[in-house]
Amino acid sequence: MASQKVVLRHALLESGAILRRMFGKVKASEKSRANLLTEADLESQRSVLSIIGRAFPDHDVLAEEDHSSSRGSEFLWIVDPLDGTTNYAHGFPVFTVSIGLLRQGEPVLGGIYDPMSDECFTAEKGKGARLNAMPFT
Repeated sequence: MASQKVVLRHALLESGAILRRMFGKVKASEKSRANLLTEADLESQRSVLSIIGRAFPDHDVLAEEDHSSSRGSEFLWIVDPLDGTTNYAHGFPVFTVSIGLLRQGEPVLGGIYDPMSDECFTAEKGKGARLNAMPFT
């Protein structure tokens, strides 16, 4: 079985590649007043959920774009597939993919990826933070 860190990084980078590829090519719709949604949000989320689901089919997931699964797992992945949709929709290149993992309600792993600057920040409980897989201090 793949490690959670490897899956997290893979999901961040793959979904970030989708956002980079679609940047400037999608139109936004309103999910609710002042809350935008783009096809890039949905594509990014599908990618993240697919990667996590293949590696950990028994884990729970809470994702921003109307997706959750509750299997009673001690693990819960929390996904924002496009953190900064307003910036993205307006062509302002400041946005990330954000993913966290809780174990029995406690944060144990998380990461954000800025696909425009190719900066991937990850952190693991008790092990510090990394930038593009290198220790970050």
